[in-house]
Amino acid sequence: MAEKTQTYEQLRQDDTALSNMYHSLKALGENVSLDRDDILETFMTKRRYFETNIASTMSQGSDIKDLGVAEKQAYSNALDSVDSLSSAFTPGGGGAPMWRALKDYAIAGATDPTNLLSILAGAFTLGSGGAAVWGAKEAAKQGVKATLKAKTNALLKNRAVQKSLLVEGTVAGAGGSASAARRQNVDIDLGRRKNYNIGEIALQGVAEGVLSPVAGAGINIGGTAVTGGVKAGLKATGISDSVGVQRSKDFLAKWLLPQGGVDETTARLLELNESAFKPIKEKAERVGFDIDQAYRKDFTDNADSIDLVNKAMEGDDAARKIVSEQSPAMKKALDDFVNLREETYGAVRDPSIQTSDHLQNIWKKNPNYARDIYDRYTKTAREPFDKFINRTENKNLIPDLIRATEQYDPKLGKENIGVQLGILNSQGGSKNLRPDQIEKIVRQEIKNQYVPDLRKRSKLGALKSKNPQLDPLMRQLWGRNANPAIRATETIMGIVEPVTDIRLASSLSDSLLARGLAVKGADRFADPSKVNDYIKLITKKDFTKPGKRASEESPLVIPSKLYSEELEDVYIPKDLAGKLKVMLSNTGRRDDDSFTNSFLNTMAATQGYMKKGKTVYSPFAHARNFMGMLQYTANSGNVRGLGDYLKNRRTLKTPEAKQQFRDKMNRLGIRGSAVELNQILNRIEGATNDPNKFRKLVLNIGSLGVSGLERTGKGRKVSQRLTNIYSGTDDFGKIMTFLSERRKVSNMWGEMDDAAKQASRLKYSREFGKPLQTTKQFDDEVLDEMATQKTLNVVPVYSRVPKILEAMRGIPVVGSFTAFPAENLRNKYKILKLGAEEIRDGFESGNKSLIKTGSNRLLAQGGFAGATTAAAYVYNEVNGTSGALDMLRESMPEWMKYHALQVRPGDDGKLYVTDLSYLNPDQYVLDMIMPLMVTAANGEDITNTLDNGMSSIIKNMYAPFLEPSLLANFTKDMYTAVTTDDSRAFENSIKNMYKTAEPGALKVVTELLGDAGINLTKGTRRLLDPLYYGEERGSFKDSKDVANKMARFGLQGIPGATDGVPLLSMTLKEQVFDPRKQMAFTAKALTGDAKKSWSTTLSKLKTNFQDPEYSRNLPLLLSDYNEAIEEQFMAQQGVAKLASSYLKYYGLKKTRELLNDKYVKNSGGFSDTEIRGILANDFIPPKISDSFWKDLAKSNPEYGGNNISQLRREFNKVYRAYFRKNLGEEVPGYKFKIKE
Repeated sequence: MAEKTQTYEQLRQDDTALSNMYHSLKALGENVSLDRDDILETFMTKRRYFETNIASTMSQGSDIKDLGVAEKQAYSNALDSVDSLSSAFTPGGGGAPMWRALKDYAIAGATDPTNLLSILAGAFTLGSGGAAVWGAKEAAKQGVKATLKAKTNALLKNRAVQKSLLVEGTVAGAGGSASAARRQNVDIDLGRRKNYNIGEIALQGVAEGVLSPVAGAGINIGGTAVTGGVKAGLKATGISDSVGVQRSKDFLAKWLLPQGGVDETTARLLELNESAFKPIKEKAERVGFDIDQAYRKDFTDNADSIDLVNKAMEGDDAARKIVSEQSPAMKKALDDFVNLREETYGAVRDPSIQTSDHLQNIWKKNPNYARDIYDRYTKTAREPFDKFINRTENKNLIPDLIRATEQYDPKLGKENIGVQLGILNSQGGSKNLRPDQIEKIVRQEIKNQYVPDLRKRSKLGALKSKNPQLDPLMRQLWGRNANPAIRATETIMGIVEPVTDIRLASSLSDSLLARGLAVKGADRFADPSKVNDYIKLITKKDFTKPGKRASEESPLVIPSKLYSEELEDVYIPKDLAGKLKVMLSNTGRRDDDSFTNSFLNTMAATQGYMKKGKTVYSPFAHARNFMGMLQYTANSGNVRGLGDYLKNRRTLKTPEAKQQFRDKMNRLGIRGSAVELNQILNRIEGATNDPNKFRKLVLNIGSLGVSGLERTGKGRKVSQRLTNIYSGTDDFGKIMTFLSERRKVSNMWGEMDDAAKQASRLKYSREFGKPLQTTKQFDDEVLDEMATQKTLNVVPVYSRVPKILEAMRGIPVVGSFTAFPAENLRNKYKILKLGAEEIRDGFESGNKSLIKTGSNRLLAQGGFAGATTAAAYVYNEVNGTSGALDMLRESMPEWMKYHALQVRPGDDGKLYVTDLSYLNPDQYVLDMIMPLMVTAANGEDITNTLDNGMSSIIKNMYAPFLEPSLLANFTKDMYTAVTTDDSRAFENSIKNMYKTAEPGALKVVTELLGDAGINLTKGTRRLLDPLYYGEERGSFKDSKDVANKMARFGLQGIPGATDGVPLLSMTLKEQVFDPRKQMAFTAKALTGDAKKSWSTTLSKLKTNFQDPEYSRNLPLLLSDYNEAIEEQFMAQQGVAKLASSYLKYYGLKKTRELLNDKYVKNSGGFSDTEIRGILANDFIPPKISDSFWKDLAKSNPEYGGNNISQLRREFNKVYRAYFRKNLGEEVPGYKFKIKE
């Protein structure tokens, strides 16, 4: 290779070098002019991309290796000339312009697939991994290479060391090493080197390895980690930390950040509290189910049977004896209930839960407590009110309640029923209403209290205060003693629920005080200036003083006398209190019955059911959920989790051991945290129990009857089973991840010294309020929590979804599936940060297990992020369909163009496309920059399309959150259907409404029945599945047709139809690419507006020629004509690009046949001349016909004779300015001087 002797200017004047570059570029398909600067900069840009961007290295490398002998020699000579230049980054060295080199390296590095996740990390740190940093990194790399190369090669003389470092280079820099090897392979092919240089390959991996900027920022051994992006940004802009700015930051943190902006430990305390009693609640549901099954099997359903079982439940010995003799199954179920109640009492009496003596005494007085359950709060429907009130046993209700309204108890004050109903004034005096008025008021109140309302079930159970005026009447009215199965479940809930908030207050108090984030009351006054910065952790809710309002700032409001007085003296900072309030609130759910809130809740529930239909009720969504679960488990560096899971299962030999492990997973918060599923369930909460007929109708329409089915017993069971399967898949992945992380932290623990272990114990004790111990059991708790924190940081967790997304559920207009993309971003950032920290801490402490864990985590993240793209690439190469990708992207929807498309050629001449990106949990992130990556991979100067690329990035980033929701689309189409007079628009709206709400299972069934020849009606089939451009309605002819149909739904790999399809794509839908249909659709979209515009322009010209003001201003008329031709040029330009993509795959003959196909030709409005021009990349502008000019001359005498000929010549000048211009270039344009 040449020595660096030339300056940039000398190379610019070197005709031989520029000739080599020009012919090389032309051979590689570059559209380069003969301008010296254009040749030199185009060549150097491509070379910089080749050196820096792995996708470009592989893409250009293949093209270079396919060059002819003479072209390879020219390319090799051109490279020698470029290599003779001084570095662009050497001041005064005569190298290429530094700004241009820096820009090329920055963009090429930023769009390198192996650097994708580094850029993402940069976004989270406000720029530390951004394109500017990459440009600096690439510039620095070029400068240090020469120095490092000698040292590296000297180190690598030993072959064993070479092999070892090459492997390590692949781990730390897979992208860099791979691209270096590819570049050397090209140099060998060009004759520029004889053998591979292992040192250079390893050096490249170390210098620019995958995720190295992230690892460098996180590891930063011996230095300070890069932190404080937000603070630095504010400082740089000069914004002061004023009260307004602080409040804005607090608001954004609470609503936009994962976990509401609270620290990791506080977030874990909230999660642990949420899941602490989950094992008990699951057992309660199981006990209730067992009681229900035993009752259905062994008892006659009547009042006597219900009374008998209820008495047995309450501890009546005689009743228990009868039940035991009549039903052994019921005896066992009731024994389980009693044992569970004792277990529950034991759990809530935990000394760490600071309950009051008053509450403890209530439990002691109620050892056989069984909660009273009422039909009003447990049934969705009751008998008609008029029938109920006229029963003999209920005729006392109205007169008894009238008498109750006349009584006034001073202790109750405004709680007196007479005051509440407006019959008495606040002092107990009569308002002198007539008897008939009082009876009307009382009757309406009784009716209101009779109507079912499952949303108002009390959480206080036995602790709820009694109103002596109403209790007997309300028990009768509400329907006391409902199903004993429900009563058993609610009894356990009645013990647990009042304690949940007290448990949280206790754990928060202990942890925040120990960490210095809270103070005792007296400590608040140590610095008087900060007194107003703190607020009580708990505010009492005093039921004996109804007029007293709880503080709106305290995060916890708990009934008085239930918690220890010590908790009342704990104060926390107001900003933390605000974050906790947001985290603890059920955002988005409106519980009052105002019209607005009722409407919003109904809309949210409708949206929830639509989403449920696309997930829980879709068989292939279940399959994709399973594959996605495996992906995110592997992505986090826990690919061995399946082995850990199977090993764990072998150790759980007894049902008790399995139950203990299940309880442990529940308590740690590992199970039951599915992101999208929980978001769906949160939206439909209470909807199936809503008695309002109008809301029921709305839900049934929006869910195509699914909500109605779920109101039935069988429907609820089916829903519960499918929901359990869907959530169980998610649980399976998280348990695998936990067990894998648990194994790794155990290995790490084994290499820690005693001081480090003790420090970890102290940290756990302080943060989680646990008494410090040095037992194995305590150490296991520490390791469990370490593993759990890592698990919940690298997998999607519902509790960590930004609260703004849950608040938006009450306004379900934008975003259908928002939780997973938000969590995906958090996971990516946490994986990178965690991996970097593990490597850093491992080096600092000498813990090899920690270094290995971090390295594998980063490697897995970088490797699996591109797994689907690699799989699609290999499959397409093997099947010879790689050339079809450009063609497919021209016809695909915008959001799908840059996905990992797997293309299968069919025997029928069609292509069958599977989008593997659906399996990639990182696809949401990849969608942001794939348009730029593909441009870079083609070796093109990305700045030419950067504007469009950036808009794509921004659009893809916000699309999941800002695109119209399913409900919004459904409502829009419903409005069109109701208001339109166009029958076609009406049909399309009805079809779109159905498709939007259609559950996945229903879609599969209806389409399979249709293809099997079993149709509802021809009209229905035509509406829901229309045919286009010569398609024929087919039905199953043989097993191959069935297999191909199933592949379209996502069941691939059936022998005889989709042989050779990788396992990776077996759960993905296969789409049919019919070249004729796709070309017709695309051509219509490209030319439709231009054709209409041309017709409009001709009409406009004809009219304007009649107008003296226009007719005398020829340039203005020509300008209108020019604009119409420009639009035609751009339309044909798009068609030519489409045709070019078809030419690459199908060749000239097939492409010409497609363009001349009657459906394509009519759809695009092409003439034979235009088709020939499109294939030759020549523009054939539309021409004004002779008849137009003849008609003009006839109708306007002033245009007769020479005048019309002169006029035509002027218009022909514009025509000739465009005729046969290259469609691959910019619009030629034509300048006019328009008269004022």
